[in-house]
Amino acid sequence: MAVERCVDQVVQTDPGKVMGTAKYMSPEQLRKTHVDERTDIWSLGVVLYEMLNGFTPFEARSRNDSIALILKPEPAQLTFPEKVPPQFHEILKKALEKDCTQRYQTVTKLRADLSKLKWKLDHNEESYVASSPELEPVPLPQDSAIFTRFKS
Repeated sequence: MAVERCVDQVVQTDPGKVMGTAKYMSPEQLRKTHVDERTDIWSLGVVLYEMLNGFTPFEARSRNDSIALILKPEPAQLTFPEKVPPQFHEILKKALEKDCTQRYQTVTKLRADLSKLKWKLDHNEESYVASSPELEPVPLPQDSAIFTRFKS
């Protein structure tokens, strides 16, 4: 039996039980297949979408309905506020690809695309790709636990 530590309590979970909020889970996580950094990219994409719209791309009446929307093979029907640049639409669509091989493969690549878009917007550039400088990733301190995964 796995044990997860919460703030001031210990919660025991059953082996193999999926824990978390379904509408933030990637298709591979819901199917209980191999998960990696791309699952975190999916969840970040859901959060970014929710920040823009006030709801997730997989809102439904129930948890099971949200899971069904995520597991459908068709891409999510994403809508964006009018002032969101089309390039950001493309970044989020790629972060929310249901096929993890089509999704961003690393958070570094996602960060690079976001940084390029920010540079373009800051400099009022018309060309999203051509005028953007290559940016080096900022290293995290060695003791940073931000991206640490717990493996059981």
